[in-house]
Amino acid sequence: MKKARGVVLESTRKYVILLAPGGEYLKIPTRGRVFTPGSQVEIELTPSVKKVRVFALVASIMLLIALTFTMQVVTAQPEAYLALDINPSIFLSLNKKTEVIRAEALNSEAEDIISSLDLKGRDVSEAIELLLVMAYQMDYLSLDKDNTIFVTLAAPGNYRISEEDLRVSISEQILEMELNSYLMIATTDPREAEEARGAEISLNAMMLGKQMAERGLIEDNVKPDGPGPPPPVREFLKIVQPDKIFEENEFVRGRSDEKRPDHAVGPKQGRLADENKEDDNTDNLEEPTEGGSPDPVGPPAVVPANQRVRGNKSGNGNGN
Repeated sequence: MKKARGVVLESTRKYVILLAPGGEYLKIPTRGRVFTPGSQVEIELTPSVKKVRVFALVASIMLLIALTFTMQVVTAQPEAYLALDINPSIFLSLNKKTEVIRAEALNSEAEDIISSLDLKGRDVSEAIELLLVMAYQMDYLSLDKDNTIFVTLAAPGNYRISEEDLRVSISEQILEMELNSYLMIATTDPREAEEARGAEISLNAMMLGKQMAERGLIEDNVKPDGPGPPPPVREFLKIVQPDKIFEENEFVRGRSDEKRPDHAVGPKQGRLADENKEDDNTDNLEEPTEGGSPDPVGPPAVVPANQRVRGNKSGNGNGN
């Protein structure tokens, strides 16, 4: 039986119209089969095949529409993925131009952030910057602690952005925000990211669980809550200290321990803002009397957290 090849111009459950290589337009019964406009197909001919006379202009318009639709479908297909875990767990799908085509929240904390931002169409570096700033505004990143940031890029080997590119841009953002943070960046295959997403688990948690098992920090296939999928990243941090997980060069020091900057990304709401108010109240403490001791006007003053001298990593405790 003869076959016809051509570009699909129109397809329904009853028939398909093809533009054949010779310039002919064929209307072929499909018996329920539907083809994608713009695709090239090969179909067996039946006696009922009809040659369709179509004006050249109309045919050109139909072909342009079909090709445009095909390009939109191709552009919307993810080329790579990026997983970001702070405590909020966020999963970004990226096209080949490193633009965000979809942003998904994997926990309730992430939903607060995602709902506040429009990330679609933004370059992944810009999207990460916005996510970090919003995480700070919502108190998930803090000036008062050593933060933890996990990033996994799941992309083909020839992708336009690399692990090192991400390390440089995110480190610069942490320094600009004057935060102290552990930063772990890993790469993997897109299929692994798709498997993790299909199982509704964090890609970073899966990668971290494997790494901790390889280092002997946890037993292989044994999770903090027993058998099953890896728990959120924060559950691993409950059983293993960050300095056991991260390498020394994965700590980004954005500020000294002795000072607390006026933050460049705008005023914060919530816990840290309240602590600042409490710190400001210490300026109103009464001066000591001539006898050398303050008047008994309340409990002893507490040194604010940002004025305390912390020990360095060597553990000498004197801040030198």
